[in-house]
Amino acid sequence: MIQTLRHINQCHLVPAMLLSSIAVLITACGGGETGTEGPDVGVIDYPIAYVKRPTPIDTQAMPPVPAQEDITDPLFFGAGGDLYLRNRATVSASEINITNSVTGGTGDVKDVDVSHDGTKLVFALRLEDLAPNDDTIPPPSWNLYEYDITTQQLRRIIQDDSTAEEGDDIDPHYLTDGRIIFSSTRQQHSKKLRVDEVSFNESHDLDPVLLNSGEIVFSRWDNASGLNNGFSLYKMNPDGGQLQIVYGGHSHATGTSSSVPIEFTQPREMQDGRLLVIAKPTTGTYGGGDIFTIDINGHIDFDRSSNGALVAGGQSSATPSQITTDGSLSLGGRYISAFPLWDGSGRILISKGLCQILVNNEKRVCTTDLIAQNPTAPEVPPIYNIWMFNPSNNTEKLIVPAEENMMIAEVVALQPRSQPAFVSGPGIDCTDPLAECVGWLHIRSVYDFDGSYNDYGSGITDIQTMANSATPADQRPARFIRLIKPVGIPDPDDDPNLPDLDGTAFGPNRNLGMRQILGYAPVEPDGSVMVKVPANVPFSIEVLDAEGKRIGSRHRNWLQLEAGETRECNGCHTHPNATTTPLPHGRIGAGLQAVNQGEADSWFYIALGTNPFIYAFPGETLAQARLGRCDSASPTFNSGCLTSAPTAGRFEPTLDVLYEDNVWFGTNSDISYSYFDLTTPAPVSAGCQAAWQEECRIIINYEQHIHPLWSTPRDDGMGTDITCQTCHNATTAGDNDPATGFLNLSDGFSGAVPTQYNSYRELLFSKDVLVDSGQVDGMGNPILVTQTVAPSMTVAGARASTTFFSRFATGGTHEGYLTPTELRLIAEWLDIGAQYFNNPSDPDAPVN
Repeated sequence: MIQTLRHINQCHLVPAMLLSSIAVLITACGGGETGTEGPDVGVIDYPIAYVKRPTPIDTQAMPPVPAQEDITDPLFFGAGGDLYLRNRATVSASEINITNSVTGGTGDVKDVDVSHDGTKLVFALRLEDLAPNDDTIPPPSWNLYEYDITTQQLRRIIQDDSTAEEGDDIDPHYLTDGRIIFSSTRQQHSKKLRVDEVSFNESHDLDPVLLNSGEIVFSRWDNASGLNNGFSLYKMNPDGGQLQIVYGGHSHATGTSSSVPIEFTQPREMQDGRLLVIAKPTTGTYGGGDIFTIDINGHIDFDRSSNGALVAGGQSSATPSQITTDGSLSLGGRYISAFPLWDGSGRILISKGLCQILVNNEKRVCTTDLIAQNPTAPEVPPIYNIWMFNPSNNTEKLIVPAEENMMIAEVVALQPRSQPAFVSGPGIDCTDPLAECVGWLHIRSVYDFDGSYNDYGSGITDIQTMANSATPADQRPARFIRLIKPVGIPDPDDDPNLPDLDGTAFGPNRNLGMRQILGYAPVEPDGSVMVKVPANVPFSIEVLDAEGKRIGSRHRNWLQLEAGETRECNGCHTHPNATTTPLPHGRIGAGLQAVNQGEADSWFYIALGTNPFIYAFPGETLAQARLGRCDSASPTFNSGCLTSAPTAGRFEPTLDVLYEDNVWFGTNSDISYSYFDLTTPAPVSAGCQAAWQEECRIIINYEQHIHPLWSTPRDDGMGTDITCQTCHNATTAGDNDPATGFLNLSDGFSGAVPTQYNSYRELLFSKDVLVDSGQVDGMGNPILVTQTVAPSMTVAGARASTTFFSRFATGGTHEGYLTPTELRLIAEWLDIGAQYFNNPSDPDAPVN
């Protein structure tokens, strides 16, 4: 089963005076000496290290066949792998197996990195599973190891067995300040180890590498909502701040065949600032692909520059070899790893395998004629050897050949190089009970779509008119934002005590997973937003109308903020068509100029009759103006703001949907959809209803929060019972009464899906009913025909569920039957995916 690496973690340096079995494990850190420019371009006078293992075999297949590695399974184990060292990169140099004393020749090694002074190696190592058929004994996990070249000492970084086995740790890389950054399945906090989680993706974050700038670049599996599905390159600071996509979000269809996407993996920085990556599909190529150079400074996609221009040159093949990336035979061979040298030569150490096919039970190197003569000959796994590629003359020289049925999967050179820059974060310690563990999100305008004004169909011509006090608030289409977080789904394979959730615990669209709501914030008249967001939590944004319903599509990516970080974005992103690469979005400093440039005249709003205490300085959005004048900690605070509008200084998210017009104009109606108005259970705790905190979540489960609405007693004020179940029950639905929409909202589980309430199925899934055709048979009996009834709700969201909500609108047949807060609850539940449960730990959630 695929295990998800949700985090990139850091291993901190501990002072020597605190050394213990735990402290020792964290002192594995690179040195800081400045290296020379390197040797003559014809040779390497530095040691090289490489991973060699038998060609992996899928022993579960009958008969056994060569195994195909899968990027989405980064914990792949190939028995027999070890780390080798050569004192020079030459064929004649002798090799030393430096891990056999631990693996015994039956373990595996991967993800090798070298310290910047060239004296240490860090890597992941896993031992053999001695009880593969015993599910009661967990298999060994991937652990981090370090080898010191100068002392010839090998040690596991986390020496305590129980702590080491708390999760799988892979992809280690040295940081400038003595920490190690790595990908891991372990939880954020350990009782015995200081580990800081710095990325919060719900899919894999892999291969974090330190750039010369001090930033981290890594491969992220974008898979939010099932809308994206690819490994792109992201960047962040070592402490997790300033997370942003840096390249490749719209470049996956640039391989041999556009129908077989390529993924950008194993990034390494070159001396000229470009990146080397292995571009390959998720599987089907024996782990290999092509070597691409990526212009991450000038491009965000293959044909889109970072300033938004359509300009080719974002990526190119690093070698002249003709490599295919669609799983077909690759005459030019395949590359499985690449390590650029920093000696001024531009040379690259590569692990390359030649194309081979099986002809008459003999392995033959591919040629055009041989393939033409044997068109059905099967491909056999390439033998990956170490080569030196020299771009000055486009030659590849064999350095280390692998033995038959062996492969060399990775190679690094222990070459000293200059220490990268150090990038520090805000320095807020979220373990400090007095610290406010939040970041700040500033959206300049939700009406900004890739540098163009979008009125959401309102007919309002520009942002200035939108913000004008003469424009009634109810004409502004965007009134609130909703902050949503994904829910990590437990894997019972990791811990038998974790729930093994059944598929019916989720919603109609399984790709949406489970989701919870962090809170709401108002959209200012110019479309700007300023709100605090819990730090170190993945989140996305939804723009809402005055009824609290999402307008527009779901956000395609998860964001995160470091404690103390302020993130500003211009607005929203659009994908206009499938033929043009979209404009840059999400990359700091890239893209077009913001539509909302703020105000040129600091007294502009007073002339328009706004709150005179919330004036804007030149360039400020209204959100910035409110923060600057109404936050008591601001140097430009104006006490009159809070006197005239006491809630104007509130920047925490609210769990209720609230708009108070006295913040700006005082001439429009307030909006309040408060859980306090519910007579059914609220999806938030009492403490969070009283005061928002960083840990507060809105958790909506259908059984507990939506279904009780149907049985809540109601009347129309004149004695008529309008309780939902009075009309929508088993009798009326069973009698196929069109007047009730064939809808049964009665209590009880579904006969077809016994783990879900029948009302849930009725609302969200189509069903067949018998209806009167209007004709009779020879006996005068009505002839019934089958009719498919569409559901009244859809996972596409509240605004798409018009069959349901139109009944409750002004003039609708059910006007006034549900309260505004009840309709808000249903709307937010539909917008996030109409999941059956959004709490995987709830004891009532369906399990296998």
